[in-house]
Amino acid sequence: GGGADNVMNYFQQRLRVATKIAVADGVSINVRNDFTEEIWGRNGQNSVRYFDDGTTAEFSFDKAYVEVAKDAYTLRLGQQYFKVGKIGVVDHIGTGAYFALKSIPLTLTFTQMDEGGSQDDLASTDRVVYSAQFGIKPIGGNVFVGYDDAPNANSESNLYVVGANFGFDLGAVKLMGELDIFGGAFNATTDYFGTQLYLDASSKLSDNLTLGGIALYAAGDDTDV
Repeated sequence: GGGADNVMNYFQQRLRVATKIAVADGVSINVRNDFTEEIWGRNGQNSVRYFDDGTTAEFSFDKAYVEVAKDAYTLRLGQQYFKVGKIGVVDHIGTGAYFALKSIPLTLTFTQMDEGGSQDDLASTDRVVYSAQFGIKPIGGNVFVGYDDAPNANSESNLYVVGANFGFDLGAVKLMGELDIFGGAFNATTDYFGTQLYLDASSKLSDNLTLGGIALYAAGDDTDV
């Protein structure tokens, strides 16, 4: 709570610096850092100057990856941004690999979400996320799949999504939409299930005014849950 009227007023700062270092032809090191992310005066005048109680990150590597950009492909390895779909059914910064072909519009990703407390391959505790996206230029969108292999305390758990999206610029009106279908198994008796539809239409009435609307549909019920 922020007091009797539940209103909070404060200043918070973050200095973000992105760096790209070219180390060879088509090869670069990419880093994005956040500095002095803190509320002004939270612990006195030195709140921003020094790392204090660990509740906020005064200095962090938001992104840190190597990129190899060649005529035939782009490869990125390390801490980077991953997104699947226009509305982001997968949407996070994590450690993994990104591989995009240029001869065909195919993008593959692998994210190591969690080692599960063990680096032993036989322990099978790793949580990983895979995805594949294929671009379809005539509809201005993609078809894609994503798979989350996430062991839990009781059994092997998995979640998948299959989807498609589009985007059209008709001049006076812009249209965008996406359909996502989720499934999988939490354990032997409980399933994952869900469907969502996103539609977006907008029209630019002037340089300073755009009018639009968004329609949403979501269903996520199953007799096993």
